[in-house]
Amino acid sequence: MIVDPWVIWILVAATLLLVDLFIVGGTDGLRLTFTVMAVAGAIAAWVVPESVPTQFGVAAVTGMLALPALLWLFRRSTRGKAGAGHDDPRVRERVLSVETRDRTTGVVFLGDFFPARRADGGLLQPGDRVRIRHFEGITAVVEPEHADPQH
Repeated sequence: MIVDPWVIWILVAATLLLVDLFIVGGTDGLRLTFTVMAVAGAIAAWVVPESVPTQFGVAAVTGMLALPALLWLFRRSTRGKAGAGHDDPRVRERVLSVETRDRTTGVVFLGDFFPARRADGGLLQPGDRVRIRHFEGITAVVEPEHADPQH
């Protein structure tokens, strides 16, 4: 039994989509881009089944166009909603211990490691007890545990 190339592309797209939704939680723009690329490859395989280079070319061009568009959509749809903001009590109430991973000093918050820096510009040492004031990008801006949390 010979399987048409477009079926293979659709199976790849479905697998990527299912992995993105059920394992990553639908938050991976890169995997979604690969899914869109696989769908484009399937369409190309349906139109030109004998030309594998054309199928990959269509998928690649689609990916180059889709990635910036999907990233823009993700940023636009999650602005002000993604992650824990400075008003989130999970940030202010939790005392964290500073760690070093791969020569980066940071904290583990909600299961993820974030690089950290002190709000007052002081040095962080592994084992310091801190609270997160806010995030700047992926960097946690922290203050020592004894600092007034109402700042």
